Amino acid sequence: MSEFDILFRKKLLETFRFTIKFLEEYGLKWYVCGGTTIGAVRHKGMIPWDDDIDICMPREDYNRLIGLQKEIQGSGYDIVSISNTENYYLPFAKIIDTQTTLWERKEFSFLLGVYVDIFPIELTNISQQEFENVLHTFHKKKTRYQLAVADYNTKDTIDKFLHFNLIKFRKRLSSILINRHFTNRLRQAFLQYEASLNHEDGHYYILPTGTFWIKEYYPRKWFDSFIEMPFEDFSVRMPKGYHEYLTQCYGDYMTPPPIEQRNQKHEDLRHYINLRERITLEEAKKRIKDGHTIEF
Repeated sequence: MSEFDILFRKKLLETFRFTIKFLEEYGLKWYVCGGTTIGAVRHKGMIPWDDDIDICMPREDYNRLIGLQKEIQGSGYDIVSISNTENYYLPFAKIIDTQTTLWERKEFSFLLGVYVDIFPIELTNISQQEFENVLHTFHKKKTRYQLAVADYNTKDTIDKFLHFNLIKFRKRLSSILINRHFTNRLRQAFLQYEASLNHEDGHYYILPTGTFWIKEYYPRKWFDSFIEMPFEDFSVRMPKGYHEYLTQCYGDYMTPPPIEQRNQKHEDLRHYINLRERITLEEAKKRIKDGHTIEF
């Protein structure tokens, strides 16, 4: 593991510890999910080659968290989400370390910090087949909003056309000519659709932002309570049905993948990262121009 990877993981785990403390201080329900759950079961901590932390929260608790943005101020951390942060482009929240700087995707001029991903899970009574229709609508509305806030410029768009990348050309042209003039309307359309998904009498949870498409459909009882499990030098909350959840999404989750597949998921998404300090977007652009994309 490189010196950068060691420091990055240290910052990530510090952010995770703070997140747990903050959520529990306000009595919010949360569970680890995704690869973080596998890490807890199989490695008693982070998967050695992983580079992110994922947690999920029932919609009611997730909304309460988003409403605590004022309370988190001054802590060295912040809560960002589509509903409370202008030009934020992802359909789930993050708690970020505001003493670091992270610009992930070049086309979105938005600065994060080292972060923990926080996904809302929605209660529902729809069938798994109906959930697939929900996913198509959800991602269509999400993509239209993202195109509206993407920082595509005319020169880049013409370059894509000249190089015959027609799919990217169409997306960028749409962003420049249409969507960005309706940014707020598209944002509200996405938020309204998202708000319509949760039904408190539901018998299933769905995770529309998840990786595994229609597999992200779970009996409510799997998440009705939690089990504490060691994770690094602290503990995390696992959904009671973690075995069923992991088996549904990953199959044989206790067997590590082949060595050639043990890659960091977000390494290619770091347009610029600074683990030492918080800088402005303009300063980040200058440093990138000077060839400094990783600073620690």
